[in-house]
Amino acid sequence: MNAEIDKEFAHVVFQTLNQALSSDKTLIDQAQQQLSVLQIRKEYSLVLVSILLDQTCEFSIRQMSGVLFRQFIEVHWSQNSEKFKEPEIDAEIKSKIRKILPLGLKDQTSKIRGSVAYVVATIASWDWPELWPELFDILIRGLNGSFEDVNSAQVDMNIVHGSIETLAELVPEVTDLQMPQVAPAILPQIYKIFIDPQNYSLHLRKRAIEIFTSVVEVIADMSEYDPNAGKKYLYQFIPDYIYAMLKTISIDSSDAMNIIDYSLKKEILKAFTTLFKSFSKKLSPFINDILAQIWNCLVQSSHLFVKKIVNSNTTELIDDEEKSSFENLAYQLFEFIQILKDKKKYKNTVKQAIDELCYYTILYMQIKDEQIENWASNPEQYVQDEDEESYSYSVRISAQELMESISSDFKLDTANAMNKTIEKLMEDAQKLRQNNDNNWWKIYESCLLAVSCMKPFFEELIKINKLEFNLAGFINEFVLSCLHESNYPFLVGRALLTASKFPKLLNPQTLETLIKASGTAIQENQSPIIRISAMRAIFCFASELSSENQQHLLIPHLPQITEGLVHMVTHNSTNQIGTLTLETLASVLTIDEEFVATIEVKISPLAIALFLKNTSDPLVNSIITDIIKILIKNKYTNQKLEERLMPTLISIINSSISPKSEETNYSALLTSTIDLITMVIRSSTQVPLSNYVMNAFIPIINICLKADDTAVLQSGGECLRALVSKSPDQIVDWKDDKGMSALQYIVMIIDHMLDPKTSENSCSFIGKFITTLIKKTGNILGENLDLILKAVLSKMQASNIPLVQQSLIMVFAQLIHSRMDAVLTFLSGLPGPTGKPVLEFFMNEWVSKQNLFVGPYDSKISILALAKLLEHAITTDDKRFHNIFVRGDRIINPIEGIKTRSKSKTDKELYTQVPLLVKIYKLLINETHGLLEDKKDLDGDYEDESDDDDDEEEDESENKEDIDIDQNEGPSENIYNYLNKYDIFEDAFDRDDLEDDPEALEDPLMKIDLLEFLTNFLKTLSQHPCYKLFGEHHNTIEKDVLKEIGITNF
Repeated sequence: MNAEIDKEFAHVVFQTLNQALSSDKTLIDQAQQQLSVLQIRKEYSLVLVSILLDQTCEFSIRQMSGVLFRQFIEVHWSQNSEKFKEPEIDAEIKSKIRKILPLGLKDQTSKIRGSVAYVVATIASWDWPELWPELFDILIRGLNGSFEDVNSAQVDMNIVHGSIETLAELVPEVTDLQMPQVAPAILPQIYKIFIDPQNYSLHLRKRAIEIFTSVVEVIADMSEYDPNAGKKYLYQFIPDYIYAMLKTISIDSSDAMNIIDYSLKKEILKAFTTLFKSFSKKLSPFINDILAQIWNCLVQSSHLFVKKIVNSNTTELIDDEEKSSFENLAYQLFEFIQILKDKKKYKNTVKQAIDELCYYTILYMQIKDEQIENWASNPEQYVQDEDEESYSYSVRISAQELMESISSDFKLDTANAMNKTIEKLMEDAQKLRQNNDNNWWKIYESCLLAVSCMKPFFEELIKINKLEFNLAGFINEFVLSCLHESNYPFLVGRALLTASKFPKLLNPQTLETLIKASGTAIQENQSPIIRISAMRAIFCFASELSSENQQHLLIPHLPQITEGLVHMVTHNSTNQIGTLTLETLASVLTIDEEFVATIEVKISPLAIALFLKNTSDPLVNSIITDIIKILIKNKYTNQKLEERLMPTLISIINSSISPKSEETNYSALLTSTIDLITMVIRSSTQVPLSNYVMNAFIPIINICLKADDTAVLQSGGECLRALVSKSPDQIVDWKDDKGMSALQYIVMIIDHMLDPKTSENSCSFIGKFITTLIKKTGNILGENLDLILKAVLSKMQASNIPLVQQSLIMVFAQLIHSRMDAVLTFLSGLPGPTGKPVLEFFMNEWVSKQNLFVGPYDSKISILALAKLLEHAITTDDKRFHNIFVRGDRIINPIEGIKTRSKSKTDKELYTQVPLLVKIYKLLINETHGLLEDKKDLDGDYEDESDDDDDEEEDESENKEDIDIDQNEGPSENIYNYLNKYDIFEDAFDRDDLEDDPEALEDPLMKIDLLEFLTNFLKTLSQHPCYKLFGEHHNTIEKDVLKEIGITNF
């Protein structure tokens, strides 16, 4: 024990730790309370360290001390910690801890060394090098096995282990300012460890390569602003490391398992991958050897993976660590192939190996014995893991992703390689079957899975008559033959699902048989695996046949199918199987409206009951809402459903208004109920709306006035907006028995939402509500319009939430398009917060927030409004804009350099001040820049290979077939692919929300090609006499954008 520590206090801490290890819960609780009191003493942390380092103490107490010390320093060591709480550990105590803590790195117990390594690295992330300058020298000496002498002949492997563990934690946190000192010192030391398997354990050598990879990653980041970083700090070491890694990875692990295992190969592959990402030119002299060894690794590991992991029940048992090694190696192999494929220079290398690459990838896609056992005992997990949008991850899924990626880049080559690949795999499977190996079917199943995931690429090639693979023969012969293998349910299920993805290729009789078989397979007497696969097949049949206008083929089978699905829903409504069943039922209900009318009496009550039961489950609730939406849009069932549904929903709202409801949390139920009413309104085919729907108006008004729940207010506002949008004339004419009009009620709600006392979170969609009201009823709002707009400005001044600010700004942006003169007069006639016309305040808010706008609709409408405003100001020389100045570009201090974690994050940023019209002009250029980049991405012009640009030329004929395929897509297909690729609707609302917003879909402004519009607008502006004013404010990026669209007179 440290002599400077109060021994009596240390003894109390020791006894308390000992008590905390008791099996008696009462004693444990007492110890925890005592520790919370003891930690108030400033030397508490020093005592914990002393106990942690005391090798005479029992291991369990030392381990407990280490855990508590780690937790304590994360909270109390540095104010830079995200978890920091007062008080901060005393500076003198910190100094003592830093002095003695490294001694724990040579402890005899590996777990203690590991614990000490972690806390040393944690403290170093805050204190090194400024407050702990000697640490790095200590660790470098430690790599040589002695803290005393770097050239010591005595090598203490405990010290090596402790030091390398610390560096493995610390190096990834090294900044760009520290790396110039770290890399030259550390790389030679860990190289010596890596190349010496006789003296250093496998674990130490793995750690050495991990550290090397971390160094490469940091230097790669530095290269983004210092192109010579690699040359200065890394290149001299690369050849030695590559030779050593090639030598190590070439060792056949089956012959030398004591020297090499697959976890080390994985780390070597990761190092190669990291080098390849950022310094591929430096690998050029070694590339043939690297690719040869990695290919050998792929071949060897794929067969071992199948033997040890896929078919684990037929071989000797392996432990979790060995299993993890095989799987992690597979992931790393796939990542390297992805990186290689994405490099222009090596794309053709991948292309030439497509046949074999497909073969080995499909081997990795086989179902593991472990998965079979899990799925058979837990079908829920089967549904989750095999979902096409699953959040699960496995080698099987990773292999699928690689297959899809390769197919996407080499459509023709990959598709046509399937002839040889599947033929070879079938031969392999047949040999296994002849040898009575019951794993043969897994190869068949993985072939079916591969063909399924390549479906979109096959279809593209079929369109242009370039598919050589006999897909029709494969489906009608091989796939159908698999359906007869009743002893292998996973194979039968996959065959049925694969066939359902290609109904166009099936002959009519076979298609009829399969649809009927799917309906039979979902019945109660079938195994869960078959029922799940059959449901997925039915979903695909419904989707595929509907897209080809052949859904009539399903109609004769709908009674059997819906009966089976309804039975499954009633027994599985909330779990994974229930969700899949509901999704399938929803797809089936779209097939034939007349048939749905015959089962409405079953479906409607079921949907309502499930809705009420699952309001707190957003996924299930959304699917049930889709089912109700289908019934509402069905002309044969909408009225009956409204009669059943609306009284129930109105009753829920009314009951929530009553005083008694305050005792219960109705928020989830109430919000879901209002959202469902909104969907019914928007989906209704009846205009004017039925009395059943209109009866919800007053309850919605009442709940909006009473509720203080943000979600309820948002939903209520959207519901009222839907009413105004769907049937404005009905809203204008409506009056209650006291003569108060619907518009009066609606204005009252808007006033309530914009009230400063109402939470601004409830105003996230208020802008759309107001805009809809103005568009539909603006001519009869009278003075209410001015009052609403004043309230919007008032709310804007108090708002701090970007989405709310955007919503409020969009009210005026929309008015710029429809009533520009009137809105400018209005804004110019009101005083703002500074006493100047509120126009200045509003424009400052608008242009400062424009780049933060989310959602394609708002962003586009806003930028078009700014362009219209700029055109008006220039053509009319509107003096109201002359003296408005706003924030321009950031002022960069030329000596500031690159900010790192070691620099203060609190430096005040300075900006220029520019005229408002110049700022609008800059925003238009910025939007053009973004659109140009998006277009490059869509066209496939983007290539993130800055280090390869000088010496890599793309072969123009390379992948020509694939380029031709893309060119056969029409504009609508390109747009669809673009939206899928970048998911640009996701920021503000999903696609379903956009589809449910007819105003956004029908707005003529959304049909404008924004890039074309802005290009023409800027070209026209560049010819205007005033353009010189704008040209004075260009930055480098803006000049490049203007050049790209053909403007050079700046």
